Amino acid sequence: HKARKYLIGLLTGFVLLTSVCLILIITGNLRFYGIGVDSSNITVILAGLPMWFVQGAAEEVMFRGYMIPRLKEKFGIVFAVFYSSFLFAILHGANIGFTILAGINFFIIAVFFALIYIYTESIWFTCAAHSAWNFCQGSLYGLEVSGSTSGVSILNSSYSASASPYFTGGAFGPEGGLAVTIVTVIGIVIMSVLLYKKSSKK
Repeated sequence: HKARKYLIGLLTGFVLLTSVCLILIITGNLRFYGIGVDSSNITVILAGLPMWFVQGAAEEVMFRGYMIPRLKEKFGIVFAVFYSSFLFAILHGANIGFTILAGINFFIIAVFFALIYIYTESIWFTCAAHSAWNFCQGSLYGLEVSGSTSGVSILNSSYSASASPYFTGGAFGPEGGLAVTIVTVIGIVIMSVLLYKKSSKK
């Protein structure tokens, strides 16, 4: 079950970040213009894979796997979700280009992943989704990840001349823009409905 949930988590992260890119493309903020990887830089992307998977898993284990169960025991699930999400947003506050919108996005992203964790009851699922989200953002689509760039990506992309930094996140990357806000809010609504249906069956 762990392997299956991890694979589904990877697919979930891919779908989420791809949805963000589709919104940016449809609104005229982003374009792709070819393949960026070749024999000279494929090793760079492969070498970066462990970074994405370790980094994503580390944050999930800390904020969802460790904090939520322990905070839930003492203060209840609502406090556990919101407090751990607040700390998650604060953690990213030192990143280059961090904005108020980025802070809001990180908070609701954390709430979204917390709901996924509660619904699936699997830290493997959220670890995979988080890692795939970061990998797709940086190494697949060539976008900034929380204020930093991966340097090499599988696809070449660029923001249009008329792109709105409020939508794209500007130099900080999509996590600082409204496209991520839209996808994440929709995700929270979906997970809330699924959790309500799950609790109604008990």
